[in-house]
Amino acid sequence: MPFDYAAYEEDFNAGDDDALVERYFTEDARFSGSSVDLRGREEIRAFLHQAHDGIRETMRPQVVTRSGTHVAAEIDTDFQATEDRPDFVFGPLARGELTTVKFFVTYELDAAGRRSPRCGPRPGRPDRV
Repeated sequence: MPFDYAAYEEDFNAGDDDALVERYFTEDARFSGSSVDLRGREEIRAFLHQAHDGIRETMRPQVVTRSGTHVAAEIDTDFQATEDRPDFVFGPLARGELTTVKFFVTYELDAAGRRSPRCGPRPGRPDRV
């Protein structure tokens, strides 16, 4: 299936991690960033479940470009606490608080959809809203 980034954004923002992983990640997908290097759907699914425990994540792409089998995106991502998360990776959040982090992500595509996303936050402290 051709990769439709707008559909991916909509599905990501729906908050159904299981559906997202099944639809957009191949069995051998790799998700790597500054603090994680995950391989396969199950590792990615477990990471998303843990990351979204008490957190509502919303992506807001600012720039998306595509060349052949590669997509690059600059994404502002809002993390809103639905419960207290003193251990949240981007800093403690109390219920209702929001922080925004800028990510730069690349995706390597194949016929099955997204594969091998590589991402990382902008260096420095995340923006606090």
